[in-house]
Amino acid sequence: MKTDIVQGKWMQVRGAIKQAWGKATDDRVLMLSGERDTLMGRIQVRAARAGLNEPEWVQMRSGLARSPMHRK
Repeated sequence: MKTDIVQGKWMQVRGAIKQAWGKATDDRVLMLSGERDTLMGRIQVRAARAGLNEPEWVQMRSGLARSPMHRK
């Protein structure tokens, strides 16, 4: 459980770095990727604090990846 929190926090930091670098280089795709990483990190931390076990977290995460916004 603590590893999920640490991984989520790291994903948030990585996302913030991507956002800052994307803003500095005027790269919209990198900024959006950073926003996604930050959001996924926040969700992972909240899932860990809520006590969701690994299979529930994976299902929740895969559901986000297949949202209607990402379908073609």
